[in-house]
Amino acid sequence: MEKSKFVAIYGGVGSGKSSLVQAICQLLPPTDPSSFVALDPTTSIAYSAQSPFIQNTSLKNNILFGQKFEPQKYSDVIEVCALASDLLLLPRGDETEIGERGVNLSGGQKARVSLARALYCEGDVLVLDDPLSALDADTGNRVFQNLKNSYLTSNSAVVLVTSASHFLSDFDEIQLLHDGQTRFQGSFKDLLEYEVNGGEGLSPDSSSNANSNSRQNLADVLSYLKTAIQQDSDGKEKENVDVDVAVATSIPTSATTNKDKDNDKDKDNDGSLMRDEKQEYGRSKIKVWTAWFKAAGGWPFVLFQLLFLTVDRTSYIATEWWLARWTEAATGSVTVMNHVLPAQEKDQWPWVKIYMIIGALSCAAVLIRTEWAVFGGARASEKLFTQTLKRTLLLPMSFFETVPLGRLLNRFTYDIEQVSERSEP
Repeated sequence: MEKSKFVAIYGGVGSGKSSLVQAICQLLPPTDPSSFVALDPTTSIAYSAQSPFIQNTSLKNNILFGQKFEPQKYSDVIEVCALASDLLLLPRGDETEIGERGVNLSGGQKARVSLARALYCEGDVLVLDDPLSALDADTGNRVFQNLKNSYLTSNSAVVLVTSASHFLSDFDEIQLLHDGQTRFQGSFKDLLEYEVNGGEGLSPDSSSNANSNSRQNLADVLSYLKTAIQQDSDGKEKENVDVDVAVATSIPTSATTNKDKDNDKDKDNDGSLMRDEKQEYGRSKIKVWTAWFKAAGGWPFVLFQLLFLTVDRTSYIATEWWLARWTEAATGSVTVMNHVLPAQEKDQWPWVKIYMIIGALSCAAVLIRTEWAVFGGARASEKLFTQTLKRTLLLPMSFFETVPLGRLLNRFTYDIEQVSERSEP
């Protein structure tokens, strides 16, 4: 491909347009390894995907994408992508923070930000996967004409996927895809004269019926395309709208036009979208433990837990006390609670029997206390998880625009795990 050459990839839904551009970017391996074509290592590719990738950072950083900031080139990119008017609507211009996955941008804005990022890279090959489909007719036409006339694309070979037939006349070369195969490649003039003849472009491995249906479908696509082109050419009107980009890109300092209003606005909004996470350190507050005990079962859980704990500790102390009395019986009989127990040398069984009873009671108390706490903790975790989930689902959409997804996942995973493992009494 030659530099400054515009190539259109045109086709219907499911014809393989996105697969082709991904293969060009070497993101999709070929089914036949022998047909793999390696690019020159020195060739750089700038790619704008059909589903724009937007980072949780400022709009400016989304465009720069780690590259050095060049004011003039940056302004030109903003102009080409028709983002100047959008910057006027953002509270801090291009310094406005963009939420995860671009939640505070429209589909068209996200497409143009992705396009601006690819333009700013100035790759040897500029691959654009249908960025114009997310734009309205006027904006799409303006962006396309800007791309054609901008110096930013003069040193790049541009591959543009499109389903808009009215743009085809402006391309140097057109590639028509149908059923995952290239059925035509040539100029716009050749496309108007192209006809489906015989088995041209059809797979030799397919049955005759399949080839016949594919040929008919291709003929229908060509007929529709030519009709659309004719209608577009009859009523085609091109408008070039010049926008003052210098003003838009200096939005953070343009508050002088309405100083009082913007100053009040800046007090409430400094351009940061994501809220800072509040964390508390040190000992847990009483209200935290109160909420946990309430979720674990309330007063019945607390009272039974105290009862089992009392029995457990009493049994432990009784074991030590009984061993002390048992030791005293080495020199003679011992009176315990008005009962006379024989010396060790005469009879050990009364001492062993009582010791086994106390030990069994202690083991039972430990088991019951532990199981009661575990089941209470599980009950508390489930209830707190359910309450958190219900409240989260009822929150307004603005909440999800200002809270990172990772923070929400931590609340429902790691924090709930900590509640289950470390909060049990």
